[in-house]
This record gives sequence, structure tokens and C-alpha cells, in this order.
Amino acid sequence: MTDAGYWVDVGRVRVVDEHDGSAIDEAVREALGRSGGKIAAPPLSVDLTEEIRALAGVKTWGAFVKGTKYVSVYAAGNTVRLTPYRRVDRLGNLEPISELECAASVKANLGELVIAMLAKTPTA
Repeated sequence: MTDAGYWVDVGRVRVVDEHDGSAIDEAVREALGRSGGKIAAPPLSVDLTEEIRALAGVKTWGAFVKGTKYVSVYAAGNTVRLTPYRRVDRLGNLEPISELECAASVKANLGELVIAMLAKTPTA
């Protein structure tokens, strides 16, 4: 999280096969390992979406979020909480689908949990 109060990833974007639970588990655990603490907010001139848009082969954030699904994974102690989100407007703003939220042991295969959660999540 930045000192301005919003989340950004602090590593490289990693592309994995959407059906490969082991690869997703590894990527989620890498991202969780990088999380925590606060970083300085990047200047407004920095495009935080450039790398992910390039990997997706689209030019705009709107094109990227169209048809996407999103699940957050939050770890605290020995528990992880997975929360799916739905898109609420054309800008890509999201809201949690709290009735689908679930908790599991941090030892669980997070990739398989993410795949199962995405299957229940409506396309944005």
C-alpha cells in the first residue's frame, strides 16, 4: 500500500495459465511475499497500468477491464481471505461480492481456490 492509501504491486507482472493451479498458487504466494508495509506513492505522471496493458495486448484500461474477473487474496496469520469483485461501471471500478467471500488455511493450494472463486465470479 502506498503512503497515500492505495494498493499497488511492487513487482513485475507475471502471466500464468488460468487453469494451472500450481502456477497460480506460486504467483499468488510471490505477490503476498512482496506485500506489506508502505511505499511512497508514485508521481501522478507514472502510468501504473502500462505493463499489464502491454501484456494483455490492449491500449486502454477500459479495454483491459472489459471481460475480466478479479479476486483479491488477503493473508493474515495462518488464514487467507479470498474476495471476488464485480465491475460496477465502464471505468473499471469494482465492488466486492461479499456473499461469495471465503477463508482458508494459508497452507491450502491458493491457485485452486482462486480458480474456484473465478468460476463463481461474473465477468466484468
